[in-house]
Amino acid sequence: YRRGSGGELMAIKEEKISNSVIYAFVRIFEQKEHAECFLRGDLRFGRIRAYKAYVDKNGEQRGDPFEGIVSWLQPNMVNIKYGDLVIPSEDIAAPIAIHSNEVLNKFALCLYAIHSGNTETITQETLDDFKRSLLIHEKSFGLGSYCVLITNAREFQNRVYSSLDGKINGGMARVNYFDEGLHFPRLPEKYDGMHKRATFSHQNEYRVIADFEIDDDYFTLSVGDLSDIGLITTPKEFNQKLEVELPLLDEVGQ
Repeated sequence: YRRGSGGELMAIKEEKISNSVIYAFVRIFEQKEHAECFLRGDLRFGRIRAYKAYVDKNGEQRGDPFEGIVSWLQPNMVNIKYGDLVIPSEDIAAPIAIHSNEVLNKFALCLYAIHSGNTETITQETLDDFKRSLLIHEKSFGLGSYCVLITNAREFQNRVYSSLDGKINGGMARVNYFDEGLHFPRLPEKYDGMHKRATFSHQNEYRVIADFEIDDDYFTLSVGDLSDIGLITTPKEFNQKLEVELPLLDEVGQ
């Protein structure tokens, strides 16, 4: 797999929430200067509570009032009592979300993952569909006009992990998108900070969860120059230049 300019996309196997293969990471920015900072290795983590409080300007889905949830309860599965007063489940208008302050106080680095999804086998007949699945979803274009493409996912992961120096708390994994119509008394604890409703699934998000002992809601982690494994482009340009090729049949048998 390669991008149009000829550079290799170095894949890693994601063995946590999903068994898909991650080929590359993308971080989308509104301003080119921020993309340049990222490529220099200055990675901006945000407190999950800040994403919960963020109000979108144009429906870009950068903020989410249900960030940091640990339980998602359907009304017909809940009984609410106050003394002798009982609130019937049919009077509860929507699912009940339970947040965790501990999770909300953690920090997250949010990325767009270019990954294989549920694809197990690629043939000439399914190649076009597979390529479309790797494109940045147009719904994510509202996040910004610039992006940094990381072409060696494993090396990027290693540099981030090394720079965190023990501050990682919650791991690195793709976000778990759950069905809002189902009942979850407790979402998987080991992935706290990585649970989002399925309406956000087009973001293909990958998160690094960490703890930083600061009062501010944002922290910049320096991991060193990333220009050897990354470049600045735009979401539209990425989609236009992405190429997916299959080996020639005579090479497969060698």
